[in-house]
Amino acid sequence: MDSSTAAKALSAVQNFVQTNIPSQLGLEIVLGKGTSSGTVSFELSGGWYGQPQDLDSVLAPLLRQLPSGPWKSIKKGSYIESVTTLAGGSLNTQPPERRDTFYAKSLMTPESSPITDAALSAFVRYLAGTGFSSNTLELTRMKFVKEWFVGIGVYGGKNSAINAVSPDATAFPHRRSLFGIQFYASSPGSKPPFPQAGFNFVDVLQTGPMGN
Repeated sequence: MDSSTAAKALSAVQNFVQTNIPSQLGLEIVLGKGTSSGTVSFELSGGWYGQPQDLDSVLAPLLRQLPSGPWKSIKKGSYIESVTTLAGGSLNTQPPERRDTFYAKSLMTPESSPITDAALSAFVRYLAGTGFSSNTLELTRMKFVKEWFVGIGVYGGKNSAINAVSPDATAFPHRRSLFGIQFYASSPGSKPPFPQAGFNFVDVLQTGPMGN
């Protein structure tokens, strides 16, 4: 989708998770490279651990604010089956993972200070512009990553189970956050060395509009 639509969709999700949604709902957004300059891919996924018949009414206020996507999928199953799906299809830890040369950073956004619409717009414009150019020809001096994504997980909200725990009760202190965000980029071919321009790309993602 175009950057303006994506920014509005992010804002809609942020507004939605601050309403009285059930604690049985977990959501994540994954942003990636779009199909053309000025666009990004936008995927909303999650798990619902309440009564199946209640899901449509819970999501309806959010879906009314989002553009119609090219596809959607709803799967029913056990808790373990949902974890398997959200993990990419397998929980097998025995085979070695695909090797990668990557650079990643994380950011927690405070529940008390949601991301402004202006910051969301500037952030998505950067992804849709510089992020789209990241996989073009070497001669453009912009091929610094093979692939990248931004994962935005919902941590907070009025009924958040994560934030129901005191910040000083466990080794995880981020109990007053709204989103947990990961910025991740791989080198061309997933092989070393990781180029300096890739470090700059991810650093701007973390310290730019979203970080401020």
